[in-house]
Formats: sequence, structure tokens, C-alpha cells
Amino acid sequence: MHFFRVRAKQGFDVVPEFLAWQLEQAPAQRYYSSKEAGSAQKSLRLVDFAETPIVLPPLDRQHMLMQAVRSFQTSIETMKACIANSENLLAAIAVKEF
Repeated sequence: MHFFRVRAKQGFDVVPEFLAWQLEQAPAQRYYSSKEAGSAQKSLRLVDFAETPIVLPPLDRQHMLMQAVRSFQTSIETMKACIANSENLLAAIAVKEF
């Protein structure tokens, strides 16, 4: 397995967290799928990875978007915890004698 260090070219203002998030999103993943090679083990050439289409809004918008992403992720984790608690409550009710 290889790891690449990702850096923005000079002259591009990018929030590292925003870049990492964008590389994990569906448009980038579809791009990677279209460029993969190999049958048993899929691989992506460095040149193809380097050409991943990225949209870079202004820095203030990148920061705003990342705040929203963190907020959504927190909400999702809270909802997952509520679901787990509800499942535990239902399991406890199911084993209780009536």
C-alpha cells in the first residue's frame, strides 16, 4: 500500500481539512473509479490522482462549509447514540417478564 502526501500548488488557498473532505466525496470517488486499473487489485496512478477535479471556493467559504460538515457529523453521531439507546431499551423490554 502506498501513501501520497497531498499539497496544493502555490497560489491556491486551501484549508487542508476541506481538501481532505473533498477528496472523500462522491465526485472524487467516481473519478477514481473511472481511472482505476487492475482486476484482482485496483490501483490508481499517481498522475490520475494528481488530476482529481477539485472545486476550491474562497477560504472563508471553505471554513464555513467545514463548520457545517462538523455540525452535521456531530448530529449524525448523536442520532446514532439515540438509536443505540432505543435498541438497548427495546431489548431490555423484550427480556422482561410480563
